[in-house]
Amino acid sequence: MGNTEARRKPRASSLILHEEDLHTVERQYNAMCAGQATISKRSFDITITSFVQFAEETLHSSEQQAKWLISFGQPLHTIVDCMVESFFICEEQGCCSSDRALLVDYLLVDGPQEPITYERVHQWLDNSMVFQMIVNRVFDAFLLGRRKKALPFLGEHHLLSASALCLIINYLPIACRYQWTPLYSSNERGLNFAKLSKAISGMGACLVVIESKSGRTFGGFANAGFVTGNMYRGDKSCFLFEDHHALAIYKATGLNENFAYLNCHNDTLPNGLGLGGHGQHWSFFIDAQCKKGLSAPHINTFENCWLAGEHEFEVKTLEVWRIGRDVRVRFDTLGNEIPLEEDDRSQTEQSSDDENTYL
Repeated sequence: MGNTEARRKPRASSLILHEEDLHTVERQYNAMCAGQATISKRSFDITITSFVQFAEETLHSSEQQAKWLISFGQPLHTIVDCMVESFFICEEQGCCSSDRALLVDYLLVDGPQEPITYERVHQWLDNSMVFQMIVNRVFDAFLLGRRKKALPFLGEHHLLSASALCLIINYLPIACRYQWTPLYSSNERGLNFAKLSKAISGMGACLVVIESKSGRTFGGFANAGFVTGNMYRGDKSCFLFEDHHALAIYKATGLNENFAYLNCHNDTLPNGLGLGGHGQHWSFFIDAQCKKGLSAPHINTFENCWLAGEHEFEVKTLEVWRIGRDVRVRFDTLGNEIPLEEDDRSQTEQSSDDENTYL
């Protein structure tokens, strides 16, 4: 009897964690202690009680996470790099060292200055939604064993790096940031503007990703999508981004509404696809041959950027993703919306129900 009691592991209790999470924390602890009563280290023992207390204090608590990060006693760059590396391991996302370094540098741009204090780290965590996502994901995986991914799975072959994806999903509308559907890829359909227009016109919110022959990767999010015609669509929810050579998000300034533009067969207005700009001056614009594009700095629709790094660029690869559910609409030649027929509406709803969404 005495030996049985000695081998029995103590149970933990918690006033903060839900019962299910408490059991999960216990399972994680038991897996790490390999059947022993404690996790033995050279200078201390970690008991189930202390392990649960650690979980209570750190899960989704920026105050305690800040204290925990400082307790490492390492330079902030080292801490952030380790957290980013752990995040991509949890996500099972391949990320090359150069892209990971770009993400670390991006996170540290607004990071706390030396000397590192609790107040500075806590304020930084509260203001950095990208790093907060990374930290929460790592803690959830370590303490709760959760496999729920923070990033959507885009398949094996796409232009975006995992680092850029970390930024982009945090600027997408919350309701649809995990619903990605490929609408167009030049690797599959070639660089063909007619196919591009047909694939994306009226298909709802879109993310455009461009790879230039000069080695730049960039694009933008059009929250109202693209519709063929002479009108701009979208609002200040639109944004631009850079990837690979640099990592950045450029938000709308609110100075004008020259957002998503798609036109063809027009004698007086530009024919092509663009986001931010007009005439010959755009954040980015792809011509109606789908081979060449325009890009310029100081376009006041968005925060200052020069996406292509050159005024004229050649398109190497082009991708467009629908973000969110299928909300296909149709317009007449005057730009007026045509109500969907019942059969078309049912087909659209069925298509939306069949989509594989991130849960």
